[in-house]
Amino acid sequence: MVFAFVLGVVAGMVAPFFAAIRYQCAQRLLAVGATVLAFFALVGLTHPDPSQGLAAVDANRREYLFVLACESPVLVLALWPHHAAS
Repeated sequence: MVFAFVLGVVAGMVAPFFAAIRYQCAQRLLAVGATVLAFFALVGLTHPDPSQGLAAVDANRREYLFVLACESPVLVLALWPHHAAS
């Protein structure tokens, strides 16, 4: 699970470097990274661990909502069909 999370973060960080090679490759890589991070945020929101205590559950919920709020616009813009202007 940690490997997939790190893969999502690294994919988002490396995506701009692929824009010089091919824009479609960078767009897909950014979409993959945003999807992985949004998936983990949704899983964290739907499966809280009550054994950690109420304060930790609330802090985790806020963190997952923050990640979801940051990654959802990235995912939408990465999936939006961009065509190069002539």
